Amino acid sequence: MDIKQLRFLDALAVEKHFGRAAAACCVTQPTLSLRIRQLEEELGLPLILRGNRYEGLTAEGERVVAWARRVLANYEGLYQDVAVMKGQLSGSLRLGVVPSALPFVASLTTPFLARYPDVAVVSKSMSAEEIAHGLDEFTLDAGIAYLTEELPESLRRLTLYHETYVALVPDKPGFPEGTQISWREAAALPLCLLTEGMYNRRIIENTFAGVGCTVRSQFQSNSILTLYAHVRSGRWATIVPAYHAQLVGHLEGLRSLALVEPAVSHPVGLVWRDAEPLSPVVAALCDIAAGHVVP
Repeated sequence: MDIKQLRFLDALAVEKHFGRAAAACCVTQPTLSLRIRQLEEELGLPLILRGNRYEGLTAEGERVVAWARRVLANYEGLYQDVAVMKGQLSGSLRLGVVPSALPFVASLTTPFLARYPDVAVVSKSMSAEEIAHGLDEFTLDAGIAYLTEELPESLRRLTLYHETYVALVPDKPGFPEGTQISWREAAALPLCLLTEGMYNRRIIENTFAGVGCTVRSQFQSNSILTLYAHVRSGRWATIVPAYHAQLVGHLEGLRSLALVEPAVSHPVGLVWRDAEPLSPVVAALCDIAAGHVVP
């Protein structure tokens, strides 16, 4: 068994296609297939469900992939630590980010990459549940998520800021003016909102319920930018995190109103696996994050 076989198996589990997995590993498809078969022979277990094409992992394959990802994470961490010993951190950082926190990411990655130019960062928009799963499965190195009691206790966390909320409305007659609006008043607006099940949508619904209101959203989307586009059409209003309101200055025809009565905020922060030794790139990100906490 060698590290390449584990990397090939992990790539196949991610890509779910022999050709794409081979391309991701920069080898030919026959080479990838042969090395995985050799791994199966060495372990004495079938890892892949094979037909005319890839059909998934066997139950044994799922367990081997979980171990493989742990080994690969430690292998990557070893090389990162060696790079630190030589005076220059290198490697990659896989970061999962909840959609509402996407505008905040640059405030971490910009100083991080300036300090560590040999590190490559890949950031993906994901739900908090997907981030927790990715950290558990070693497919992510760190995440930016809502800091809730639902997060596994195995994750360490650092609060970065507290998310507050604004109503975005068309800048036209028939919609509220001024600089703020109550949640009860917002409930009367023709709202388009994030899709049900998203944590941000649950916050909105729970706040409306707390002031005795129920809202019906004729249009829903898992993309905040799509909600912006619908508000710009002049027909709808929406509720988004205040960090996103920073973009309003670049979008004609929209106004941002602070939501009050009640004032609502929820902590958002950096999360990572509670493991020793800590991956050098994650330790470096934590160091950068500690200096960019928003009071």
